[in-house]
Parts: sequence; structure tokens; C-alpha cells
Amino acid sequence: MCYDVAAHTLSQIKYAKYRHGDASDTTNLQEVLSTLMPTLPKAYHVSGFAHPRLLSFAKGSSASAPWSVEGLEWGLIPFWVKDGPQAAVIANKTLNARVETLLEKPSFRAAARYRRCLIYVDGFFEHQHRKGKRFPFFIRQKESEVMCLAGVYEDWTDQLTGEIKRTCSIVTTKGHGEMVSIHNNPKLPEPRMPLILSRESQEEWLTLENQGSILEKQFRHLAEEVKDVSLLAHEVRPIRGKLASANNEEAWKPIPTQSSLF
Repeated sequence: MCYDVAAHTLSQIKYAKYRHGDASDTTNLQEVLSTLMPTLPKAYHVSGFAHPRLLSFAKGSSASAPWSVEGLEWGLIPFWVKDGPQAAVIANKTLNARVETLLEKPSFRAAARYRRCLIYVDGFFEHQHRKGKRFPFFIRQKESEVMCLAGVYEDWTDQLTGEIKRTCSIVTTKGHGEMVSIHNNPKLPEPRMPLILSRESQEEWLTLENQGSILEKQFRHLAEEVKDVSLLAHEVRPIRGKLASANNEEAWKPIPTQSSLF
């Protein structure tokens, strides 16, 4: 699963600008990002259970506003949740959304049809199990500064305060390649990994047709494309517990005796 990511804002800004090459779009995006970025965590490592806000793109509401960029809180709260205590419990269970069941689960099916987004991170962390112990790995995309993950989002209104909270989940798929050996938790039926989108498939994720069986088929197609994504991975220092790395570049550094995978 994907419960830990790296979201270092400088590289995210570069990639966000790349998405909108038109000069006027880039200028508008720069203005939005200049306001948004100071509110997002500069995270070399952040746990989803801390519910950080992640840089995300979604379709806009009109032709004059074709895209929307904002920080979405990680841990989707469905619109039908009744109150704050229930929202807190559910948000810890919805950090990830399995692409195979997006259209089935009550928490995700409306968002999967109408509210898909792109979530930008520098990479993600996963633990490998060896001889009863867990060893963290940092995984990033080869020849790319930023990894684009498929996401879904939802708006939830707190009935007590009137606050509207926009939250998201990272979509996951079956693990491929070396992720099979890294995400080898014996308690899970299969290895998992985030649904990583290529540059060509990012717009497709945002504009998929909302037609039952067709949408499900398109989800399967994008999940298959993950097999073609080239990744790099290396073992790092602990990311949890008393020996965990601080939130700085040390969290990404490989353990000297370890060689990179992929």
C-alpha cells in the first residue's frame, strides 16, 4: 500500500509548470502556486496518517477555468459521513483506493466517476519484509523529477461548523516488477503500488468517460500501463519510530552498503 510519500515542493512547482506550457496558463499557474505552496508541507517524508495536504490537479469548472490546482488533504472523507468523529476514523482507512474496486466501494464510487485528480509527489516509501523485520525503501520514477499518481477526491461538509473539507485518496494497483519483492508483506494477498500515470495518460485519467462498463475497462487499461513505468528504488534509514530520519534530505539517502534496485 502507499502510506508514506515524499512531497518536496520545489520539484512539484517545476512539474506543475510543465503541465501548462502556454504562456498565459503558466503565468496564471504561477500566481496560484505562489499562494498555495507556502501552505503545503515541504516533506521529504510524510505519513498519510498525519493527513498532509498534497499538490493536486483536477478538471476545472468551465472553459475559462479548465484546470484546478490545490492542496488536498490525504484521507478521503465521503460526502455522506455524519460527523467529525466518524470522519476522523474513515480518513485513516481511505488513504488508498484500490483501482479494481473503485466503482464498487461506497467511499469511492462517486468520486471515481466525477472527481478524479492528479497527485504530484517526488516518490513514495514502502517496507520490505526480511526475516521478520521491515526495511524501508524509497521509490521514485526514473528520468523524472516528479511522480504523478492517480487520485480521487471528495468534498465533505462539517455540519457543526459549516467547514467544507476537500480530501483525497491515492489510487493503487497490483505491484509489478521489483515492487513484488519490495512490497512482500506476508499478511497481504498480493503486492501493491500506487497507480502511476505516464505523461500521456494523465489527461486521460481526468477525462475518462463516465459510463459504467467503459469506465471500468479504462481503469483496467491504465492499471496495465503501470507495467511500463520505469522506477528506481533503494533502501533508506527507518522512516518510523525512535530512529526515524528527520524531515530533510537524509530521508532519501540510500544506506551506503545497499545497491539501487530496478
